[in-house]
Amino acid sequence: MNLLHKTGLLAALALSCGVACGGGSDSPADASPPDAKPVVCKMLPSYPGANIPASINAERSAPAGGTEVVRIGVGFNNEQDGFELQLYAGSGVFASGIKTGTFPLTGAELNYKTCGVCVLAFGDAMGPSPPNPPAEEYFATAGTVEITEVGPTGAGNLKATLKGIKFEHVTINQTTAESTPVNDGCKTEFTSDMVINSPIVAAPMMKRGASPPWMHIRK
Repeated sequence: MNLLHKTGLLAALALSCGVACGGGSDSPADASPPDAKPVVCKMLPSYPGANIPASINAERSAPAGGTEVVRIGVGFNNEQDGFELQLYAGSGVFASGIKTGTFPLTGAELNYKTCGVCVLAFGDAMGPSPPNPPAEEYFATAGTVEITEVGPTGAGNLKATLKGIKFEHVTINQTTAESTPVNDGCKTEFTSDMVINSPIVAAPMMKRGASPPWMHIRK
């Protein structure tokens, strides 16, 4: 399954990375050590949304006796950065199963360990031989995900619109899957809607915490 296609999906995002989004003040009152370096964030402060082409598939993992997972990932910023939507049955708003509806990103949806609707982003995600750990992981802090279709594998689509999505830099524990804010001032957002209408294909089993989330953003 090829989640990150070399397409013109987000040509508008072909911008340079390496944006400072923090750092000390030039004021003499700055309490930072004299040799402190400004924080350099690996994602831009914002990205425009986009309509994800139907040529980019969503994946469903639904093993017998296991957890159903539906996911889709895309690359942007010259394919240097990545974004992924993951839906987990049995968690958060999907405690009784993945379903259609409008889901604000609040409560359990704000941590990778507990979310049913999980919205992630990755800075410098595409190394020379992916899958590689990204330089930075980001998790949603606000927004709404509207899901209008989660069709059958091989015969249906994942249709969703992500509105007002904001992210902050986090670390994700690969044992517990808990996401923890880094609090370094690195944040990003989609300034317009991200619209998904993609065929759903079968995928190998994915277990949250058993493999890094960026493993599912790949060329």
